[in-house]
Amino acid sequence: MKPQPGLLPAFAAEEDAPERGAELPSFPGPGGREELLGRADDLARWVEVAIATAKGAPARFADLDLTGLELGLLLLRDRLLPEARADLELPVVGVFCGGTNVGKSTLVNSLVGEVVTESGSTASKTKRLIGIGSPERLRQVVQAHPAFALLPASELKNPDTRRHAVYRPEHADLPGDLPVLLDTPDIDSSDTRCRDATRYGLAMADFVVWVTTQQKYKDESGIKFLNEAMALARCRFDVFNQALPRHAEALEDMMRDYGERWPENERAIFRIAERTGITDGLLPPADLDPLREKLREAQADRRRLKGQAIRHGLAQAGNRLGQAAKAMVRRQREWRRVIASMNQRFEASLFDPLRRLPGHEAPFELQAAIMRVLGPRIQTPVSDLVSQINRSAGEALSWTLSKLPFGGWLGGAGGETPDPVDRRDQADLRQARQVLEDARFDLLEFARGKAEGSGHPLWVKFHQELKALDLPTPESLGGRLDAHFRESSQRMLLPVIVKFESELERFCDDNPSLITAMKAVVPGFSALAGLAAAILSIHTLTILPGASEYILGGLALPVFEHLKGLLPENLLKLSESLANEPFIQKAREDFGKTRRAIFLTAADWLYQPVGRLLTPIDLRGKDVALEVTRLQDLWKEVFGDVL
Repeated sequence: MKPQPGLLPAFAAEEDAPERGAELPSFPGPGGREELLGRADDLARWVEVAIATAKGAPARFADLDLTGLELGLLLLRDRLLPEARADLELPVVGVFCGGTNVGKSTLVNSLVGEVVTESGSTASKTKRLIGIGSPERLRQVVQAHPAFALLPASELKNPDTRRHAVYRPEHADLPGDLPVLLDTPDIDSSDTRCRDATRYGLAMADFVVWVTTQQKYKDESGIKFLNEAMALARCRFDVFNQALPRHAEALEDMMRDYGERWPENERAIFRIAERTGITDGLLPPADLDPLREKLREAQADRRRLKGQAIRHGLAQAGNRLGQAAKAMVRRQREWRRVIASMNQRFEASLFDPLRRLPGHEAPFELQAAIMRVLGPRIQTPVSDLVSQINRSAGEALSWTLSKLPFGGWLGGAGGETPDPVDRRDQADLRQARQVLEDARFDLLEFARGKAEGSGHPLWVKFHQELKALDLPTPESLGGRLDAHFRESSQRMLLPVIVKFESELERFCDDNPSLITAMKAVVPGFSALAGLAAAILSIHTLTILPGASEYILGGLALPVFEHLKGLLPENLLKLSESLANEPFIQKAREDFGKTRRAIFLTAADWLYQPVGRLLTPIDLRGKDVALEVTRLQDLWKEVFGDVL
């Protein structure tokens, strides 16, 4: 849509204020579980739209850290809502995570007492989420997360196995006093599907078992993953695996570093010594007794563990969600300002100059129609020469003036009057070509100046996109504009002229007294009747200074006034009466509007490619930080007994 003057968007004065006109959903309440569920669901829907918006316009958000949106959605959809609906009675789930070859699967197998998930010493073996627990408990967990499915481990042989699924090996059960365990793919795998599957596991995690080694505990991919995981799960068990005596310093460093990175998280630390010649691929049971005891404590304290985990998530992931949402809403405002700036520039450099072309107010074709209709009607019976006037206004006037005894006063070689329609159109086309060429240069320079002057990533990226557009070159504009004007004039402007001439003829037929009055004041001289028709057309339609000389070719104003003085004054009064007829005013408006539309369509050659870059960001305003705070209060109100 073309920018319209006076309709550019207004912006809030407060940079961080909520969007005006934000929808305000109503919730059951005040307070209680129903309000908690209603608000959490509404906020989750907003986050889903925000994520889709960011993915739909990546160039607008590439410089922003929006990971808080994904964390927030996972917290709301996969943690808070399922647990609140189940009153914190879902099975406890611990997720085993870590890098390649740290021993996650070996650890899980050793807790079960048999090999239930494939392990290896040289490469990543686990590619999907492996669920360890009774079928009933695993089914409860998966059913609370509709995006996931519970499948038998035999399905892992299928190369197209689902990532949103938990795969259960046969006989992979645990005592009822232990939580459900999930073995996950390596978070540092070169296969991005492995990393994604591990992140999916966080959707079900009440706590994280982080398995690492002396070589892996400071790995960048591991730290990045834990930054996400620790915003969702309050409790973490650090298992420093394959430890040798010389690794004591690394263990101390890990304890200190992790404590500084995630001071709000509850944790327990376990050291498992490196073993050679492990029997059946399993660690000695005694090595795992401390970890097994902690797992039992987590299972026994189910509701408190879950309640505190989600309360922690609302504080940590909720804070990141609020920051990401704030950045996104701010970016929406910034992008609207870019759009407004560019549209204002289009208005100033392109649309307004084309709207103001002088030819739009010089409806010579309508004046010629008046001459064609009135000339024959107001002449006396002495002659019918005027009926031979051609369709062109210029030719008609040349003919009229050539029959008068003032031919020597005409301008131009040989006494020929230039065609005013052609002269008007050529002048406007020359000006329009220059406007288009200047606007193209101006838009690129304007965007470049904004990008370099502000350094804002949004302007920098937009300038890069603008330069990449295949805009028409100045060389191609001239011929294209001429052809477009000729074709559009025939298709759009000619019907306006034909309609006006038809309505004028009907008006004359319906008002014979007006024609009789005109004939009474015009002497019986055919050429003078033609001049009278021309002067009537000027007085009826043209109000621009100098238009009298323009339509009469090279005649100067004093000469035109002399010619006009040959006619009775009553005739000019009749022309003023005719000019007030509504259909004439409407024809003039339609002529100007149609002619502007022809040139504005040509302006779209520049505007439309740029306009496609200026797609607004349409995100419902919401104070996400305030909503998260309200959810924290409601969570405490509903589950305060376990916090």
